[in-house]
Amino acid sequence: KLDAQDAKRVTMVRNLAEACQDCQQVQARVILRMYGDLTSQTETFESQLKYSLVRSKEAALQILITKYHSPSCDLDHTMVEPQNQRAHLWSGYVALVGDVFGLDGIGAANGDRFLSDCLGVIRNVHSGTIGSSSATCGGSLRFSRQKSVDDEALKRSLMGELTQNISVKEWLSSLIGDINNQSTNADRMIDRSCIFAWASANMGGDFKHRIFHDEARGEEYSDLHPNEPIDDNKYEPFLSPLVLVEMLVKAGMLQRNI
Repeated sequence: KLDAQDAKRVTMVRNLAEACQDCQQVQARVILRMYGDLTSQTETFESQLKYSLVRSKEAALQILITKYHSPSCDLDHTMVEPQNQRAHLWSGYVALVGDVFGLDGIGAANGDRFLSDCLGVIRNVHSGTIGSSSATCGGSLRFSRQKSVDDEALKRSLMGELTQNISVKEWLSSLIGDINNQSTNADRMIDRSCIFAWASANMGGDFKHRIFHDEARGEEYSDLHPNEPIDDNKYEPFLSPLVLVEMLVKAGMLQRNI
């Protein structure tokens, strides 16, 4: 149970209160995010790794929405229709690529009452054309619901752009920072207790021992801060970037460039 003044608790309550001032789609996403944050450490190591990427994926999608729909997507309901607003455009993109891209909230996105119109907006924007039945109304664009581009081709195009917007280096840094955090009260994405079990079951030879700090491999930690565990954590996993990358390759979350 979190203390009443715990920073995580205060942040979550604030986020929930702010979401209640927005539309139902935003409320649903915030609630789902809170649930994920509170339960992710009960999942398998692979699931925790995947969840650690959610924020980066969401940021990539926000970048894409801004690129193709700004500035109208951030205007309020008195200036643009719902299907042109960021909250509902988000639903459209999640409905299209959420499953393959690994985003949360697909059910909520599919339940968006403006989804059909949002998909029309997205198809038209990415096809570079506006349907023949398009018209302006109240200062906003009304798009045709007609399917103007092939959705499979659109999904491939979106996936290519979204993956380019994710920084692998930043993700690796965040994982290292999370796992190697020496604070006893750290709010972690990854449960350190499952790392040894996963390495024992999935990595060959004596690799499972490499998840712990080893002075003989000091060069692997030279760019880290901290570069060694404190005494209280010397029996906890302390990963070097090299070891982490090998584990992610084995888990199928990274591919080596040949």
